[in-house]
Amino acid sequence: MPGHTLPLPPNILDHRTFRRSSVSLGRCTLCDNGPAVYHSDTQRASVCESCYVRLVREANQEKGGVR
Repeated sequence: MPGHTLPLPPNILDHRTFRRSSVSLGRCTLCDNGPAVYHSDTQRASVCESCYVRLVREANQEKGGVR
């Protein structure tokens, strides 16, 4: 459902495989709310800025990094 962010199981998407794109990627694969600005070829996903930040934050929390 657009505008709702579903919780992600740990280690489903690896933020390190995403690259910022300068072309239109459509809507975010995760939330379908914002325009996708990061894309991962290996994971076949495109995410918005908010979801990308969330992926990074969740990875840092799992590793005991900055919260």
